[in-house]
Amino acid sequence: MSNQRHAILLATLLLAVLGCTLVYAFGYRIQPDVDPRWYDTVAWNLATGKGFRLLETDSLASDPAIGAVGPGYEYALAGVYLIFGHHLEPVWILQALLHTLNAFLVYLLASRVLPEHPRKFIYCLLAVVLYGLNPDLIAMAAMLFTETLFLTLLLVATLGMATVAARPTIPAALTTSAVLACAILVRPVALLPLMIFLVLLILQKKPLWAVGALFVAAAVIAPWAWRNTTLYGRFIPLTAAGGYDLWVGNNSQADGGQIPIKEVLDYRDTYGFLAADRQGTEEYIKYLTTDPMGFLKLQGLKTVKFFSVVRTSAWYPYLSGIARTVTFFLSTGCFAILLLMGTLGIISALRSGPALARILSALALSVPAVVIPIAVGSRLRYPMYPFLAVLSALAVFRWRQGETSRRSILLTAGAIVAVTLMDIIISAPQVLDRILRLFS
Repeated sequence: MSNQRHAILLATLLLAVLGCTLVYAFGYRIQPDVDPRWYDTVAWNLATGKGFRLLETDSLASDPAIGAVGPGYEYALAGVYLIFGHHLEPVWILQALLHTLNAFLVYLLASRVLPEHPRKFIYCLLAVVLYGLNPDLIAMAAMLFTETLFLTLLLVATLGMATVAARPTIPAALTTSAVLACAILVRPVALLPLMIFLVLLILQKKPLWAVGALFVAAAVIAPWAWRNTTLYGRFIPLTAAGGYDLWVGNNSQADGGQIPIKEVLDYRDTYGFLAADRQGTEEYIKYLTTDPMGFLKLQGLKTVKFFSVVRTSAWYPYLSGIARTVTFFLSTGCFAILLLMGTLGIISALRSGPALARILSALALSVPAVVIPIAVGSRLRYPMYPFLAVLSALAVFRWRQGETSRRSILLTAGAIVAVTLMDIIISAPQVLDRILRLFS
């Protein structure tokens, strides 16, 4: 197959990704609610010169906006509003373009991971399909959530890591660190990928580069950290949501999800996010030390929920009837495929490389490592998806080459089924309600 035909096929597939994302966004026209409403309000206040705030009546120091994840996404959204006005359509278009770009970045990563082979291009396209046409990610791009922008920054940084791993240069290392810092400003969970990158530099015997990369990342984050420290009188490098989220996901009444119990809500509403952040950290440590068995049991429950394939994106309020049913089965099926083949890819990569595949495996595993100790939700798995897509392509390639046994496939599939059944059994009281909602 000629390079020209490859380019045409790839462009056609990417146009299909863009088209599906735009049709979904403009078809549903989802209005901001809950977290998206926070992002929307804060962004509009930024665009109109009122500052990083949620409410206009309180002082900036007492405003709850510091409890939102950010500030990267809010500032990016404010830039869109500043140019186009307070309209959602430009955001949908931009996020559809970013999702399509992300699919192309997945293709670039797959082309670097997969070995030379006459059918290599087909396997790279498989990675694009698994990522770009994933219903969860298409739905994310149609809403005001941080994930689409975060994945763009994470994938650009991952390509930077790939460059540093293959041909290390100081500009590539420092640029990668700066992009990772921008990702941290969008979602603090990117701190772990930054640590992975620093370890990569140290393993390459570049300790001074690692120090320089850390300095660059700190310099990118410093203005926001300085603003928070001077405004609130205490060191807040990113957000005041950390301790609060730990408390939400870890207490004697918690089920590991993102829905806070009444005690946590009452404390937050009475004393504000800053106090809840500090109190939440104390309550987390108290729960860990006074009831370690209960704490470990809860972490196991969160692990089951994180990897259960029936935890889908079908429960958003804008979905109902046949749309919800179709979304449930598509979301479940796509995640099951990604999880099965991606896990096989991780196992294969950790056994026999290549180096970039091992880096992608570490990045994929970093997602549950940082999410499960806090609180789990289906959309918090999405940063795994690009890496699982590439590793899935690697797994299929090696299976076709006879390097992956049927026994490995069956054992991995069996583990996924077992975890999902455990989740269904544990969540039995809610299952009937979900079934009724699924067909309502």
